[in-house]
Amino acid sequence: MLKRLILCCLLALPAFAASAQTTVPIILWVAGDLYVVDPDNPSELPRRLTEDGTISDPVMIRSNTESLRTLFPSGAVAYRSLPYAARDALNRIQTDGFIADFDLPTDLILYNLATDEQRTIAGQPENASLFIDGVPNMGTVRSAPHWSINPMGEMLVWTELPFGGNTAFAMRYLPTEDQVAPITILNNVPIYNGRAPEIRAGLRGYLVHSAPSASGEQAFYIYDESGVLLRAVRVVVSDSEALIAFDWLDFNTVGFMLDSARWFLIDINSGTVTEAAQPVELLSQTAISMSKPVRFGVDPDLGLFWEIQDIGDPTLPSYAFPGAPDRLSLAPGGRDLVFIGFPSFGGAAIWWGNGEITP
Repeated sequence: MLKRLILCCLLALPAFAASAQTTVPIILWVAGDLYVVDPDNPSELPRRLTEDGTISDPVMIRSNTESLRTLFPSGAVAYRSLPYAARDALNRIQTDGFIADFDLPTDLILYNLATDEQRTIAGQPENASLFIDGVPNMGTVRSAPHWSINPMGEMLVWTELPFGGNTAFAMRYLPTEDQVAPITILNNVPIYNGRAPEIRAGLRGYLVHSAPSASGEQAFYIYDESGVLLRAVRVVVSDSEALIAFDWLDFNTVGFMLDSARWFLIDINSGTVTEAAQPVELLSQTAISMSKPVRFGVDPDLGLFWEIQDIGDPTLPSYAFPGAPDRLSLAPGGRDLVFIGFPSFGGAAIWWGNGEITP
């Protein structure tokens, strides 16, 4: 059976974020800052939204619910940003010529596109400091935020841990309540190189990924909606393959994709891991029945590519372009998408539902 990867409308992209409808702006993420583009006038110069320089992992918050449309009529963007203590430490480390393999503390910022308001929803302790002689290191390291629409509600999820700590916490932010709350303590999830593990909220609970140092091994931890561990699964794949995507597929299944375009399915109830016989499809969470599915494959010469076709009319031509899942973003309406790698791996474009492409 063909599994469908039901993700939120925006994947975290290295240079380009998603549009919802033609009235919703496209968000560009370039060199640590955010820019906005009007999709109805893509030839106009982007307008710069931030003067930060350290922004990472932006994720679009969009919803069909009236409550969130009232809060964010043009949508919102959540992202990580370096706090003062981390910027100060980074400047001193660079001055000393020291390079280390660790994650610096980050804040989580929420940007309201309608009001241009930026607000910290998860910050640092009052005594935050890093690499100051005679002063203990204090700070909070966070994973990339992930937006999810699921039966548990609409929420932003991430994990965090004290800088240098060995135990992470799963966290969530509910925009309608303007509340940050812990989900569970991730006692079973090992921490590697000081990095907070990645998390996804889904149909049945939470999925956490940790990448052990062992070559080719991937570890997944599945929790129910109350934070109780349901299943821990370790999967050994080829040491030449790297993880590029993972998420919930349905109530009983989670899946992950490697850069070889191989998809693996994990049965939550049994823990059985199987390789998917058919491609997993990317759909918009907010318009599943109307969404055009996006599928991924590998070409021997070009590498990863994506393909899209209108399932309502299989006689229409399909469209395929080079690119991994993190190089494109499907709009909430499920008919349009934005992607990078056009026309020759360096540009960005909008693919409209009628097959038209706008650079």
